[in-house]
Amino acid sequence: MYKIYDYQLNIYAALKCQKQDPTSGFDSILNLRWEYYYMKFFQNPGKTNPPKAVPYMLPVIDFIANYAGNPCIDMMLITGGTLFDKVIRSGPLPENTARYIMHRVFYAIQHMHYYGHIHRDLKPENIMLDGNDPYVMDFGFTVSLYSTLDARVPMSTDLDKRLGSPNFAAPELYDRTKRITDPRPSDVYALGVTLAMVLAMNYKQYWLSVSPEATDLIKQMTAPLPQRLTMDQVMQHPWVLGTKLPAQIAAPQAVFQPPQHAVQQVQQFQPAQQVQQFQPAQQFQPAQQMQQPLPAQKNTWFQKLVKAF
Repeated sequence: MYKIYDYQLNIYAALKCQKQDPTSGFDSILNLRWEYYYMKFFQNPGKTNPPKAVPYMLPVIDFIANYAGNPCIDMMLITGGTLFDKVIRSGPLPENTARYIMHRVFYAIQHMHYYGHIHRDLKPENIMLDGNDPYVMDFGFTVSLYSTLDARVPMSTDLDKRLGSPNFAAPELYDRTKRITDPRPSDVYALGVTLAMVLAMNYKQYWLSVSPEATDLIKQMTAPLPQRLTMDQVMQHPWVLGTKLPAQIAAPQAVFQPPQHAVQQVQQFQPAQQVQQFQPAQQFQPAQQMQQPLPAQKNTWFQKLVKAF
């Protein structure tokens, strides 16, 4: 990643370049181009005039080549660091601050899922901050349930690939006995772990100041399938509703209406069972009872963290 000056727009920008490694067996240049297409799509998903971008997605400027001829994504420069940097530097965030940031991240991912796109690598390191305003970035692992970009991006054939960062990977990603046809729940799980880190990191004493509503949301976002919440349900949780988005921000349905055949394709991936509703504090279940354990060799950071509940 490089900091550059865009003379056409007269602004500083960030440049993400990719050089093909012939020994890797992975087409990194094609992957970078798909990432650009996804970022470009969220600049104006409804194809309106004037364009109406999805808020809290990192804006993209162009797809160019650097001086060495390698392809690069020219994108908006965010200088506030990542959410991970903020938590490591300052410790767990006050709950109101965490709610302000995560509500906006939830909103962005709700849009992704509404369009049938799955990020697959959500974590604090992939959320940039401008003040307290977050921007979701790094769409290199993103896939689609159906084509909403254009003919260049067909429905993905690699939905069953197990990708992402181990500490934020959902338990079902380690279960090779079942085929994954809808990775959206893994995004919800990763955001639940992210929320847990933002509020308490890996320290038991910090959980004492976390509200029952926030604890309940984390449990339901990291619950085994099919009890795990969807992003629409996350957005309706009492803890999330404790803060409001800017008035000019609309629901996904008001920004983009996918074709009917595409809606039907996405709907068939919905969980068959009803998810748990918000329970009063006295009815909370211990996290160990709700969390599906990973194999013994996958003793991740989050497994240690949930013991603090």
